[in-house]
Amino acid sequence: MTMFLKALGGVALAVWCVTGAVWAAGGVGLNKTRVIFSNGERAESLAVKNNAAAPWLVQVRVLGEHEQDERSMVVTPPLFRLEANGQNNLRILSVDNGAGFPTDRESLRYVQVTAIPSSSQAKDAVSALAVAVGFRIKLLWRPKALPEPGKKAFQNVKYQRQGTGVQACNGTPYYLSFNRLEMEGKSIDLNRSPSMLPPFGCVQYPNMGAVNRIRWSLINDYGGDSGWFEHAVQ
Repeated sequence: MTMFLKALGGVALAVWCVTGAVWAAGGVGLNKTRVIFSNGERAESLAVKNNAAAPWLVQVRVLGEHEQDERSMVVTPPLFRLEANGQNNLRILSVDNGAGFPTDRESLRYVQVTAIPSSSQAKDAVSALAVAVGFRIKLLWRPKALPEPGKKAFQNVKYQRQGTGVQACNGTPYYLSFNRLEMEGKSIDLNRSPSMLPPFGCVQYPNMGAVNRIRWSLINDYGGDSGWFEHAVQ
């Protein structure tokens, strides 16, 4: 799970990339760690929950590859008041049924949820980070021809030596996200190293030293762990 800071209208915003489990901050949380459009579906649901004793103003957007609004996706409602101990169920709609996405592999976008506290909470804030919280989860568009990935896809990762480093290559049309990664028995910090492999793409892990065997597990469609896989480095 990774945190980084962005500026939003002059206010510092804590943004978290979430993997593995449902996560919440300041009492606001989501019921999913990822949104997946599959089997030709044109809409998916996402619930925003508030376990706090005060309301929040919540904005939800779908972002493209370069942080811009994704015009092919619409969120309803995009802006709403989330009452104390309340829940709001959102719909994310595909405007063009994925016409602009490749048909031979998954496409990646992000759902950005920003929550601004009530005025009373803001007055009690002791730092800028208490003013707003943000969630960013993955949105995957999966072409109709691609089934849900399983063991065959999860183990289709090849590793090669690249100088003093290791190159990991994804032989599948899916985005593969590591949950755990070990090289020669050493756990890799996925907050500081690449944690996702793009379809049919490769990522580099430099300065790994002598590595002969690698173990890894991936995050499945439901945010769970795939279990371990192991492979020799070529």
